[in-house]
Amino acid sequence: MRSRDPNAPMSALNQLQNCGQCHKDMMEGYLDSVHAHALLVSGLNIAPACSDCHGDHDIRRHADPESASSHENSPQTCGNCHEGILKVWTESTHGELWKEDKEGPVCTSCHQAHAVEDPTTVASRADFPHECSNCHEHPFEAFHDSFHGKAAHVG
Repeated sequence: MRSRDPNAPMSALNQLQNCGQCHKDMMEGYLDSVHAHALLVSGLNIAPACSDCHGDHDIRRHADPESASSHENSPQTCGNCHEGILKVWTESTHGELWKEDKEGPVCTSCHQAHAVEDPTTVASRADFPHECSNCHEHPFEAFHDSFHGKAAHVG
């Protein structure tokens, strides 16, 4: 559990340093993320740190179905903070597909796990069609040739 004491080893800021000693590759992505920006630049002590997504004493490998960051649990883990988005996603085609067999796309299928970007930026919106094409090749081609695809291409 994250400590509110800024000097505690498990405070949000100290987690970055403590976990980052061994997980430098993951930390590099996180430090450029919208989550890190909220914590480090905006000073929002409620912004996600390591234990918010990975747990504290029960940290498991990503591939373990019991892990908070597993494909099976990713929607609920992200939904702990993004409740409104979880509700919309759950009712979407992607959410319905995931509910059927836990193999459908989840948050981390489209958004990087550590280097989470702000989806409202022009750059992120320009990348969305390319992210969709990872699974939807034919619709991407149709979108790319459409008015909206051409408008997205020019920004």
